[in-house]
Amino acid sequence: MKRWYIIFIIVFIALGFVNYSAAGSSWQVDFSQNKIHSISPATKKILRRLKNTVTIKVFLSEKLPPQTLQLRTALISLLDRYRQLSQNKIHLEFLDPNKNNSARKEAERLGIQPIEFSAISHDQLQISRGYFAASVSCGNKEKIVPLTQILANLEYNFSAAILKVTRKKPKVIGWTSDFQTASPSQLPLAWKSLQQIGQPQLINLADLKDKNNIDALIIIGPQSKFNKIAKENLDRFLQSGRGVLLLNSEYHIASNLTATSIDNNLYDLLKHYGFQNKKGFVLDKIAATASFRSRQGQTLLTVYPFWPIIRKRNISQKYSALANLNEIVLFWPSPLKLDHGAQPLFKTGSSAWISQSQKLTPYELKPPSKTKSFIIAGYQNRVISSYYQPKEKHRVKFAVVNNSNFISSQSLYSQPQNLTLFLDLIDLVTNDSQLAQIRNKAILTAAIQPLSSRQRQTIRLFNLAVPLIFNSLLAVGYWLYQRRARKYEKQVTLRFKKN
Repeated sequence: MKRWYIIFIIVFIALGFVNYSAAGSSWQVDFSQNKIHSISPATKKILRRLKNTVTIKVFLSEKLPPQTLQLRTALISLLDRYRQLSQNKIHLEFLDPNKNNSARKEAERLGIQPIEFSAISHDQLQISRGYFAASVSCGNKEKIVPLTQILANLEYNFSAAILKVTRKKPKVIGWTSDFQTASPSQLPLAWKSLQQIGQPQLINLADLKDKNNIDALIIIGPQSKFNKIAKENLDRFLQSGRGVLLLNSEYHIASNLTATSIDNNLYDLLKHYGFQNKKGFVLDKIAATASFRSRQGQTLLTVYPFWPIIRKRNISQKYSALANLNEIVLFWPSPLKLDHGAQPLFKTGSSAWISQSQKLTPYELKPPSKTKSFIIAGYQNRVISSYYQPKEKHRVKFAVVNNSNFISSQSLYSQPQNLTLFLDLIDLVTNDSQLAQIRNKAILTAAIQPLSSRQRQTIRLFNLAVPLIFNSLLAVGYWLYQRRARKYEKQVTLRFKKN
């Protein structure tokens, strides 16, 4: 007994010493799967390569609602870690425009406005105004950083801003505006996200020949036929070695869930580069849920096979830009066949099938007895001859997704991870994947894997058997305890009688 008492005291003192020593240390262990509480290696690389001083100004009011306390603490800790990793190349300034006139003028110059916060105090709703924003600058370049409620996004926003203001040449991304492609006004979230990583620019394919400053080209959902000039310019752009991302759609989806076939006259050009678009919709048993109005007028929430879920195991791990994606949801995708060495980027699971029906209601949908996996997106990164000038051969960077609806504003509000996919695809065609690792850091929200009938039966039997076995063991244990107690009682009684 005395020995155990001494061991307990020694362990208690040792734990107290470790706790006291760790109190002043910044050392920590991150057990989250995507390391959302740690600085990613990509950010460390960006910070260690800084050659010039980068100034981060944080406009932070002293009196802010309690709900912002956790984010403020995380923000200050993150920026202090940035300063340490950059070897003091990061210069931090914390300003309170409510107290300092020069700070308020600086905020106004940057276009930073005070934010209204609501809080309940003494059973009353109180509205307060305060500043909660930041800017990153290097030389004559400045970038406003949005402060969000997700710590992983904080790291991405600051690292993207640092990279943007320190680049000698901005990454110019061309966004096509002709042939009835989706416009920035239709996809405001996608356009705003492009402004974080580069300099998006609206262009016409007819003028593409003269746009030598464009680093990559995005074509989203063209619905009218490409003419020969546009196709020649697109072919020439590909042969120049610059990246192209095509989000193609085989159908236009109306609000009454009917589909109309689209002919954009790109089939021959795409086939030459190894992509064959197929008609029909890819449906999958593993799909997102959607709400519909039933025939009886009631709201029906059901699994909608036209919105297949693409799991991590079906996303190519070959390319670092996509390697950290966990799950995406596509909206009315069509199949894609690959040729000439093009590689798949992602595909459905093995429970998918093709439907040629242009009525997209969920009623009376019955999957066939045989299902399989279908490729939805591919990437061509080989030396391919020009379609219009066969004697010219160059390495191309061409990514095609046979689905453009996944990037619509309505889709992004319900599936924000699709925006990450969009930006990762741009990183892929521009050979710039250093932000992808940070962008893909997030709390995982993966769906529960479906169980087979045998697995469900096994779990059901296990649930029935475990309580029975536990109660039986408890009963046996209690019986043995009672038996031992009676035996001990008899022994004590016999000893007492002998004495």
